[in-house]
Amino acid sequence: MRSIIFAVAALLGLIIGFDGYRKVQIASAASDQAVAMELSALEASGEPVDAHLVLGRYFADYEQIVFKDMDEMNKYRTLYDVYYPIYSLSHPYYQALLDVNQKLEEKEIRPKERTALLAKARLEFPAQVFVASHEFPKPEKFPKTGSVSQHLQGMVTNDLLGIPSVAKGVLDEHFTTADLSQAILIEDGATPDHATAWGLYLAGLITFCGAVLAILITLILDAITDRKYRAIIAASSQRKLRGSVPLPLASCFPPLPGGAPRPLLDVNRY
Repeated sequence: MRSIIFAVAALLGLIIGFDGYRKVQIASAASDQAVAMELSALEASGEPVDAHLVLGRYFADYEQIVFKDMDEMNKYRTLYDVYYPIYSLSHPYYQALLDVNQKLEEKEIRPKERTALLAKARLEFPAQVFVASHEFPKPEKFPKTGSVSQHLQGMVTNDLLGIPSVAKGVLDEHFTTADLSQAILIEDGATPDHATAWGLYLAGLITFCGAVLAILITLILDAITDRKYRAIIAASSQRKLRGSVPLPLASCFPPLPGGAPRPLLDVNRY
């Protein structure tokens, strides 16, 4: 039972430590001051100049906003963690969106046709950069249309494994044509937090090492106890065997005076 508890503790320590290690990686690649970069340059290169960025003008496509479904325990939350794509103003999809909206205003197309044309444009020009935001209220309060924003400050959350697994699971479900292995996720408003990152990493490492050491000690003590128990059982068995050996019949009677052995009883005479 103790080994199971220690094994669970080791697993928790491993999970916490790995999450902390990811955060340490991200924080170590970030400057305290956000580094300016144009979104068009980020889309073209796929490589942020720093993990702590401030982007210039961009288009936030709130029509494609997605979020992780909340269970019953979280249905009363006032803030949702949401994800949405952003595009530079020179991106082909944004240009296609402007063209489609103009045709809709001029009544050259109907709303249903607009939806179909935008879906086709998203397939042809998939998003490359996404934003994770924690500042939105419930789904009914989400923005319904996209808008151009002047700047975005935040942290690139990609590490050696790419986009974090929780966000990747949500994006995979809705952005099936996007190459998420090459996509970039920026956490809106985040800043480097070296203390928290190192704290999680060290806490997980200490928990994991302590649990593994406890498992080893438990196994050693159990082995010693088992060996002692086997030794006691073996000694007890030997004593029982020695006590069960039959003695010679003559030794059951005291000798006669002078030391002569007492003659055995002849049972045939009776």
